[in-house]
Amino acid sequence: MKIGDLVELSAYGKKRLYNRRLQLVNTGLVVGTRRDGKGIRMHHDDIRVIWYPGGLYSFHERIEIKFAKIKKKT
Repeated sequence: MKIGDLVELSAYGKKRLYNRRLQLVNTGLVVGTRRDGKGIRMHHDDIRVIWYPGGLYSFHERIEIKFAKIKKKT
């Protein structure tokens, strides 16, 4: 995932107690990642997301989030 991607919690992410406070939010925006100077992941929780509505920031493993599905209006 890259900065600027819209995401939502995956089924695995919804099951984790750590993410319980995020159950009421709909969509998040990837705003950063944790990497060292050589581009290597530093931690398992390396993706920083801001969640809307509410503006909560949190770090997540890749398995906890998925790309958000955008509904097109017709």
